Amino acid sequence: MTTQETRSCTSELAQTVEDLTRALATRPVIDQAIGILMQRNHCSADAGFDLLRQQSQNQNRKLREVATELVREVGKVEPTPPVFVLHARSSTDA
Repeated sequence: MTTQETRSCTSELAQTVEDLTRALATRPVIDQAIGILMQRNHCSADAGFDLLRQQSQNQNRKLREVATELVREVGKVEPTPPVFVLHARSSTDA
């Protein structure tokens, strides 16, 4: 593997880690929004997610933005997603 290929692979992996970390951090807020919609509409979790997704698409906004707004409106506070700390592995961890 060349140095350029290694850099490209490292960059792709870093982006994947960032994307997954963001997804993990926003998931609780999305779940809370689904729960709110389930209660309001007396529906299942799948139907609540579909409602959230439809609103996201209709407003051309990210799902996490719509979910955060809904949770903020209901709770009157800013939702706080969990904090994830990533630890680099040393060569002695293997």
